Amino acid sequence: TPITDLGYLVYSWVLSNLTQGNIPLFIFITTFINYYILCVVAVKLGCFLKMRGSTIIMTIIFVSFFPWIYSMSIHLMRQFIAGTIMIYLLFQLLYQGSLIEYLKKNFIFILMMFLFHKSSLFFLVLFFLRFLDLPIRKGWMGYLFLFGGLMSYQMFASFLLPYVSAGNAVHNVIERASMDNDGILGMMTLSKICLLFFIGLSVFILGYFTKMPQKYKGMKHVCNVILISVIFIILNIQQTELSNRFYFYVLPVIPYLLMFFFKIRPTILCVKKIIIGIN
Repeated sequence: TPITDLGYLVYSWVLSNLTQGNIPLFIFITTFINYYILCVVAVKLGCFLKMRGSTIIMTIIFVSFFPWIYSMSIHLMRQFIAGTIMIYLLFQLLYQGSLIEYLKKNFIFILMMFLFHKSSLFFLVLFFLRFLDLPIRKGWMGYLFLFGGLMSYQMFASFLLPYVSAGNAVHNVIERASMDNDGILGMMTLSKICLLFFIGLSVFILGYFTKMPQKYKGMKHVCNVILISVIFIILNIQQTELSNRFYFYVLPVIPYLLMFFFKIRPTILCVKKIIIGIN
């Protein structure tokens, strides 16, 4: 059996020994670490956007008491750790200009995210695709190849599988991607689908119908990572394991998206730009 998600294995072994096998204490410490990361993201983002202290505090409260985020901390502990690191890395795209700078400052977090949950490889690829910070008309070729890959990823994974050595995390990721699976998480519910559409519409407006991308370099990249993830989930909604896993990755962005909307003018101006056309 291949050893995957080595980071979580090491983490759980160390913490279990430190807590002497105390399960409630293990859960409390892990949950505290995750919420600490999410709150740090809220503070950093608020300072970056020059938001008022009250707005930052309200975002922290929203993050801390958002029921769906809390349910992840209980039922999907391993992915929740990878997911909070993913949120941190996602918004780091706003603060670092070049890919080299991004890698230098975030290498440890990138490595940790992948070692905690192999499914995060999807987001690592999107983080490194710098054309996602360009308008579609300028980076159309990259977008075309990306969406072609998303539509044919199973065929591509099936082609790669024989050439990847068994017994490692990469092989496991490719093997899972090459086949349909139902998993144990059940079908996507209507409420989940509605939240997905809300997230997708929100980042679509922020990334293409506001001045945010012109004002903040990396903003379009952030929006496109989220939007592409939402599209990928919807395209694969019949694969319950995949769609649910990726849904839990994008769900925690909601409090931060609301912070961005506090920064822009009333929504009616966005509607006006929609009528005029896409940036």
